[in-house]
Amino acid sequence: MAYSLDGNGRFQVRLGESVVELRYRRPEPAELIAALARKMPRGEEAEDWERVMLANLELGRACVEGVGEGFELEGGPLASEPGRPGYRADWRERLGAAAPLGLIALGQYLSAPPAFVAEPALKKTSPTPA
Repeated sequence: MAYSLDGNGRFQVRLGESVVELRYRRPEPAELIAALARKMPRGEEAEDWERVMLANLELGRACVEGVGEGFELEGGPLASEPGRPGYRADWRERLGAAAPLGLIALGQYLSAPPAFVAEPALKKTSPTPA
């Protein structure tokens, strides 16, 4: 999965053969702190990774403000602006169900710590093979 940013609140992610454009806002400090706290390792590697992915998904879902033109779901387009073809009031939930990896990637990008702050590495809890 590759993604690009244009610096104006647009996040493009390639999912398979499709490029999905998401419009987003920066997280509020409390949202960012909550996401980073949920991503802290607690010991069990599988649970740590699941918590990281869920934290990224939740942050991406909270900060996504719209989808770009031409976003297609099975059965037709999905639009986030009222009056556009394919608009649905539940567009955010539909997006999460159809393209969770896009929201996870957005949440990961938005919660990446600055270069001078290193996230603790996930602790390996599995025994090493003999």
